[in-house]
Amino acid sequence: MAGVRFHRLSLDLCGLIFLHVKREKAAKENTMTTYRNLTPAELYAIELRARRQRQEELGRLLRAGAVAVKAAFERAVSYFTAKVVRHA
Repeated sequence: MAGVRFHRLSLDLCGLIFLHVKREKAAKENTMTTYRNLTPAELYAIELRARRQRQEELGRLLRAGAVAVKAAFERAVSYFTAKVVRHA
């Protein structure tokens, strides 16, 4: 390290740190400014997908409810129509 002074290296290190901080701040600012509003077509597509998913879930819920009611009805009917065996 002939001809290189220590204080010169330390200043360069500080410069590198500040340069990194400046780049980090600039990167954060760039990511914040890249946000864009959705177009009406995109919003409409999102709304249609949400409606479709909601309808599918309601359909599953209604089917599950119908199966549960049917099972309860079958249990009630089998309870009342079962032959009672009486032991003497």
